[in-house]
Amino acid sequence: MKFIIQFFVSVFSMLMLSCCAGQQQIPDEGLYRQWMLVQFQDFKKEDFIKNQSYLDLSRTKSPKDHYRAKISCNDLAIKAEFHPGNKVKFTPLIGSEMFCENKMEMEKAFTTALPTMTAYKLEGQTLTLKNSKGEIMKFVAADWD
Repeated sequence: MKFIIQFFVSVFSMLMLSCCAGQQQIPDEGLYRQWMLVQFQDFKKEDFIKNQSYLDLSRTKSPKDHYRAKISCNDLAIKAEFHPGNKVKFTPLIGSEMFCENKMEMEKAFTTALPTMTAYKLEGQTLTLKNSKGEIMKFVAADWD
């Protein structure tokens, strides 16, 4: 009788562990909103504010995982795939190509760096993107006072 009970306890334990192991982490819903860029390379926060630079991860009627960004005067369409373990993959899709006087350096740096960002960290009203070199982009929620 003791063997039967141990057997059922073992089987039940394995079933519970296999169910839990198969679940994937779903990214925090607080992630899906508009984020204002506040820190990136050596650029000044004031310039991001003046340009109204943002990364918009709001859920819209766009295709799944398609979002928008704006760093200077050009709108960018991007694809962002969020994975378990706070991993992310950004793919640029398309952007307008207006010449933005005295702003192109910032925009070029952003569009070059964004696809290299592979991890994200969400802390309250702050979103931090990081790449394998340790470079970061920091954003604050646009709706945060």
